[in-house]
Amino acid sequence: MVLGNGTTDHILDTAGKYDSVVFISGSSAMEKFSHYIPDLDSIRGDLTKITLNEGDNLKNVRNYQKIVKVLIDRNVSSDSLVIALGCGEVLDLAGFVVSTYRGGMDYIPVPTTLLAQIGNSVSGLAGINFSNHEDVICSRSTPSEIIVDSHYVRSQTSDEIRDGFVEMARYGVVADHSIISMIMTAEDVRSFRESEGICKIIGKGMRIRAEQMSTQVGKRNIATEFGKTIGSVLGEIHRNKVTYGQYMSTGMLIEFFLAERSGISVKNQRDTLNTVLDRFGIKRSSLKDAGIETIVKKLGERFPGERSTIDLLVPDEPGKSQRIEIGKDRLFSLLRSYTELYEFVPSQ
Repeated sequence: MVLGNGTTDHILDTAGKYDSVVFISGSSAMEKFSHYIPDLDSIRGDLTKITLNEGDNLKNVRNYQKIVKVLIDRNVSSDSLVIALGCGEVLDLAGFVVSTYRGGMDYIPVPTTLLAQIGNSVSGLAGINFSNHEDVICSRSTPSEIIVDSHYVRSQTSDEIRDGFVEMARYGVVADHSIISMIMTAEDVRSFRESEGICKIIGKGMRIRAEQMSTQVGKRNIATEFGKTIGSVLGEIHRNKVTYGQYMSTGMLIEFFLAERSGISVKNQRDTLNTVLDRFGIKRSSLKDAGIETIVKKLGERFPGERSTIDLLVPDEPGKSQRIEIGKDRLFSLLRSYTELYEFVPSQ
């Protein structure tokens, strides 16, 4: 891992060692950071550039096929280096291509959002969506190195940084509370953006993610799964009307609520999460607006079967987790209780 301010220039050193380099980037990142990204045209090897338009469902089979066709047409070999620069979706799609094309290629992700820096770049997995299911087609993706440049975070919008805070808060409540203490040293989003300790915090988040990915319950992982069962459904319903931080933090709060109603004591973790959300002005998304019936219906589509239950992996205490099952009728009742208790006050 190469972590610091101005580390993007390091890609020139590595790219110069290869006869063939593929540069996959997100259009938004290129538009925003074109003045900052080094000129790869100066490298000695053949260069293939692919620009992806970020948007709804970028990580699909069709886009995967388009990239592979470009690589075939350009006669790109497995000895090539792929550099991917952009948000998490760009890195996921590029990582999936890298791990499946001609048996695999060397790969360097350059994440340009805080969320991608502490998440996608160190996940060890790359997935694409299929038939309205997120990341249902996955493969192992092991980067040759990861380049993390704090310059990108300092240039992000407040909402983009809040998305990263929510991910770090997840790590804190399920694995290592010390990262909560680190981000809470900032008074607000702006002070975090200007903090001299930003690289230390990013590095901590990356280490927690990597450690948690190596410690799983079967093939399930609490650090990546908690909050996503409910949160991803809220995100799908609200689509582009709410941010990742909004729907994912709400997913975690609801799953904490469901855990409590299942007899698991998680009040301290829930209070900690709420403290982070309040400190940095992260709004919760609305179950009432999404429609409880719609939420339960979509969850049912993700958990088909005769038992009609929803399967969740929830925190028990930091570093530990429990699996709970909730019937769909009971889930409907509990979600109604949640809205009655929490959606009519500014802070949950």
